Amino acid sequence: AIARHEQSETDVAAVIEWATRYTGITVQRSAGRYALPLPREAIGNRDRLTQPHHDYPAIDIGVPSGTPVYAITSGRIIAASDDNGRCGGTIILNGDDGATYTYCHLSNVAVTAGTPVDTATWLGATGGQPGTKGAGRSTGPHLHLGILRDGVAMCPQPILLQLFDQSTVRLDQLTTEGCTAL
Repeated sequence: AIARHEQSETDVAAVIEWATRYTGITVQRSAGRYALPLPREAIGNRDRLTQPHHDYPAIDIGVPSGTPVYAITSGRIIAASDDNGRCGGTIILNGDDGATYTYCHLSNVAVTAGTPVDTATWLGATGGQPGTKGAGRSTGPHLHLGILRDGVAMCPQPILLQLFDQSTVRLDQLTTEGCTAL
């Protein structure tokens, strides 16, 4: 059984490598029910996931335009738009965990409303360069991520740190305080 498991891990790694080469899209692996919404190498230092948002519970993660964006968890896409104005290219994911995840400032939206997605499904690519498609009101390329739980905006920083550290994600540790610059 161990040899078969090792072989399947090797096969998965080979498929991911070929998919990345063929499509040019970085394939994100998940560790169960949740995955980072951006490639680990694009995030770089975990301290970037502790940064406060400017005015309400959310996070802006500066990454180059064109960085792949992934489903943080499984669920259904309830809205997808190439450019909705303020938020730019937008995807809203109704997670199977009961939370709603909003991704903004995307230059490429690869899913449509009603699409079911698995954890780590490629959703699109970041944008945010002012004056470009999908930027919305943005000061530079980044991913804006917001989480609503029971209709309340929550701080995504704890979950992102848990994912970066590859520890257990705890939605019950979400708060509404401590993640804004105000």
